[in-house]
Amino acid sequence: MSAWRDLEAQFQKLEPSMEKARLEHQWNMTSDDWRVGGSVDLESAKRFRALAAEAGALLVSAGATVPKDVAAEQDPARRWYLALWHMAGPHDAPIVGMMSSYAGAGGQTSTARIKLPAKSSAALAHRLEESK
Repeated sequence: MSAWRDLEAQFQKLEPSMEKARLEHQWNMTSDDWRVGGSVDLESAKRFRALAAEAGALLVSAGATVPKDVAAEQDPARRWYLALWHMAGPHDAPIVGMMSSYAGAGGQTSTARIKLPAKSSAALAHRLEESK
């Protein structure tokens, strides 16, 4: 079995335990964070992150054609999250919020979500296998 097919099968195994989960991305001028959110047990979230890291590493080693910011990401799990965002959509548009304080400090924070991240990951792994 190919590496992409194996990852597809492993993500599919996770789907039932992650049907109420989402992959959340929040960023602003000073931080950029991803996390598994929603209703998901700790073991499934850990397994998803491990599989995402494996898939992100495979994007590089298999020479997959990906957007520039995906290819530039050094962390393999984050690389997979970015690939999901760019290549496994459509997703809901990001939400942008403005913050301010009495002292005049302020800024902008954006939040985006990928619903059903295990299902989206399985579909992307399948697509990457088919595109070889």
